[in-house]
Amino acid sequence: MSLTKQEVLDVIVNNDEMLTGNAIAQVLSYAKKTKKLGEILEALVEVGAIEENNDDRYTRYALLDENVLANHEKYSVSEFDPNSVEIPVDCRGYDIAETSKGFRVVFPNASVHNITRTQRILVINGEKHILIKSPENILGAIQSYCALTQIENCVLRDLSVGRIVDPENVNCNPVLIFVAVERHNKAGQ
Repeated sequence: MSLTKQEVLDVIVNNDEMLTGNAIAQVLSYAKKTKKLGEILEALVEVGAIEENNDDRYTRYALLDENVLANHEKYSVSEFDPNSVEIPVDCRGYDIAETSKGFRVVFPNASVHNITRTQRILVINGEKHILIKSPENILGAIQSYCALTQIENCVLRDLSVGRIVDPENVNCNPVLIFVAVERHNKAGQ
């Protein structure tokens, strides 16, 4: 049985109280919270569909906004298509090998990372490495990078296609997504 974000969100929407991960799992006929359920809960928190409360011994989840009741389908988070994943043509010094569960990536500094077919590694300006679990995470990662480097206005270049793009149009098929974030000179327009 494959667990979906919609099933998890339906359980939360149909309960008036905050539920633990184990309670959600039991409603879904699982004995306890699984890794997949944890990933789904994390993704729903990230997009603002649900909130997590860590005040108690166990983390509890509930609706963040009552408007979710009316149209909670809009909060579903898309995942990378495992069938579309590919090794980039130019690996830029990274060694990538396909494994039975996904990919083994060796960074230029010799650190090794194993990722699944529904994960990507976003490499910003060849220096910042961020594990991305859904296409929506790209936007947040670029925004965080700009905040850390004090770039107020930026231009994003998708190095796999070699052109300037909007963050939501970055090519998500490669295992490693290479992007260049450049300071945008508004006076030079």
